[in-house]
Amino acid sequence: MTIEISKKFPTDRESPVAELNVRHDGVVDIPAELFRRDGRLLIALFARSGRVQGEYPVDEFVEAIEAGKSALDL
Repeated sequence: MTIEISKKFPTDRESPVAELNVRHDGVVDIPAELFRRDGRLLIALFARSGRVQGEYPVDEFVEAIEAGKSALDL
């Protein structure tokens, strides 16, 4: 698996986004993108269908990942 970051300019966002592209087994998924809204940095998570499943503040999301790693003693 390889995760690549690309800067995109989607028409449905007010500013550029950083798109996370995951390459595996000859397929490219776009599971998330980082973007700004109202001065806040957010992460949007996508389902395989390409639909947004949730949008979260990046700092809180990263803290939750770190807490999850700690809970598993990683």
